Amino acid sequence: MTFQVPREMEPRTAVAQYWALRTMVTETVFFQYVRHQNELTQVRLAEEERRTKEITTLVHANEKRQHNLERLMMALVVFLAYVFWSTSTPNSPSEKRRSATHFTIPILSPFTSVVENETGVLGTKAVVVFVLALVLVAFFTLRRWFAPRTGGTIW
Repeated sequence: MTFQVPREMEPRTAVAQYWALRTMVTETVFFQYVRHQNELTQVRLAEEERRTKEITTLVHANEKRQHNLERLMMALVVFLAYVFWSTSTPNSPSEKRRSATHFTIPILSPFTSVVENETGVLGTKAVVVFVLALVLVAFFTLRRWFAPRTGGTIW
């Protein structure tokens, strides 16, 4: 950038030449500063654009993974519901409980068998319902924890 000063405006004294030189140096430094700031802005914008693309890719991959996990959880819930339903309704009215388990205790005698009747405080149905409820609570808790914080409801 070259600027021609008219002949009648050229500095003639030493003080005027000093201030003219300082002004020219200041303008040159300022021009370089502005150019440097423009380059920094361009680099920053390019980095922000790259970062935005990376974040978009990660969000898409995370949403796909989340969708697959939700489908898996729903398949597990359906499977558990089927298992619960199939165990709660007998196939025929004359169906008996499972036969008692026989096992031998070698200390008594090799031919002595003991009959074990399976009894417990909680039945199979109660355990299945409890596990199903626990799985549902865990699913919705994890879904709430890992959901994006947009301020809206996620249910």
